[in-house]
Amino acid sequence: MPNNIEIGDTLLGKYRIEREVGAGSFGAVFSAIDLDTGERVAIKALPEQGHMIGETQIARFRREMKIISALVHRNIIGIYDFGQTSSGLLFMVLEYVDGQPLNVVMEQGPIDPIKVVSICEQIASALLLAHHRGIIHRDLKPANIMLAPERDDYLVKVLDFGTAKLLKQLDDAPLEELTREGMAVGTPRYIAPEQARGQNVGPWSDLYALGLLMYEMLTGERAVKADDVEGAVSAHVSPHPLQLAEIHLVPTPFRPVLARLIEKDASKRYRSADQVLEELNAMRFQLEDAMGGSVPHLDPVRAQLHHQPGFSAPALGDPGRPPPGSPAAAQRARAEQIIADAQNPPSIDVDWKKQQRHQGASSAQAFQKTGRDAPVEDFFRTPDTPLEWAEACIAPLIALFCFILLGAQLYKYDFAIRLLLGLIPMIAALAWSILSARGSWRYSFFRLWILFSLAAALVAHAMGPDDLIRELYRSSTWFLEPLRGLPGIDTLGAVLGWVMRWYAKLLDSVLQWGMDVIR
Repeated sequence: MPNNIEIGDTLLGKYRIEREVGAGSFGAVFSAIDLDTGERVAIKALPEQGHMIGETQIARFRREMKIISALVHRNIIGIYDFGQTSSGLLFMVLEYVDGQPLNVVMEQGPIDPIKVVSICEQIASALLLAHHRGIIHRDLKPANIMLAPERDDYLVKVLDFGTAKLLKQLDDAPLEELTREGMAVGTPRYIAPEQARGQNVGPWSDLYALGLLMYEMLTGERAVKADDVEGAVSAHVSPHPLQLAEIHLVPTPFRPVLARLIEKDASKRYRSADQVLEELNAMRFQLEDAMGGSVPHLDPVRAQLHHQPGFSAPALGDPGRPPPGSPAAAQRARAEQIIADAQNPPSIDVDWKKQQRHQGASSAQAFQKTGRDAPVEDFFRTPDTPLEWAEACIAPLIALFCFILLGAQLYKYDFAIRLLLGLIPMIAALAWSILSARGSWRYSFFRLWILFSLAAALVAHAMGPDDLIRELYRSSTWFLEPLRGLPGIDTLGAVLGWVMRWYAKLLDSVLQWGMDVIR
């Protein structure tokens, strides 16, 4: 294969080529070292071809660079740089993945069902962002899925958007069609029926391929066994269901999802990767429940179920009492103490100054606090009425939600600056409430915390809803990364990720509705 990148070459004065790690009709992929950072990167280069073919390949290559740049996601290969050699050879500098393609992993046999769920979840998550941006992959196959070992699981990277279909323009770039109308694009063994016929494709076309990958991971066998292009395409376009000889090897929880993914009629398939993620979340819980254990994973459905009373761990003694030493136990003890104090009030020492500050509260609520609580009350207004307590409980939830929104828009900054800017509403509320030294609840920390957090949320939306939606899909729980491994952090991240993904979906729907109204 002609290619004028040689081992030992240095591209752009900083990327030293080490070895070739892959080659094909697309060109070649090299492992290289970034001399500035010492980081290993991948160089994907386009070889010189004949003029007519070269024009199309160059256009595809340039478009793939734009697509990857627009899809910043943990499960999509990242692009760092691009350039051109002195002889005119185009190349892009990509994230290096220290792993193996899915097809190589599957040569070792079927993959554990829990890991299959995880792999499919990560692929679906990547597709969710791509489809949101109007990008249909069209060539989802094992060779385009990289698996990097990560603890007891795999980190998935979706590769090769060279044949992707753009349903809408990316940023200000024109919508460029590089295939003739009615022309089929994709790998025959994994091509959706409507794609094979050269008809319109959509998210459901990629999900068909995902179903085939799911089957092959679970069985270790090909879903379509034909070795020739005609036979493979015929298996997909035939009105009859695929002949899956090893379907008995597919665990029962997978079968309804698999059947809908590989439905020949596109209208009967899942319409979005979001729907598939919901099914996979539920399937994960079924598998773990059947196994009598749990596997740590960012699974929102399972996280919610485990917060229900039926899933709490049994405790010794009173089953309704939380374990000693836990935060819940401290809260319960505090509540019992409050009830006991209310039933057996001590000698009443009325602080008339404080009673005047708390206008609207009963005289019983203006009783002077004893011991170390007394100085705190002068600077930090604590709740008294049930409504104030409710507001105090809701404040952290609203603040966390708004913190995530603001943090999503600050993705260009490093972790420390991003965290500090995100905490400004809380810091401002605390400073205001202490410096004001007013007893009115309107100036309490909790009320101000809510107001400042909502203001931050408005700023986050005003900075650009498209960027906000993209970042919420990509990584809404970035601030939890240093805490990974601590008990409960994965569950917390799962719940927050699920909530923010749904909010991004809602926000996107509202924007689309607004655009339709304007038109």
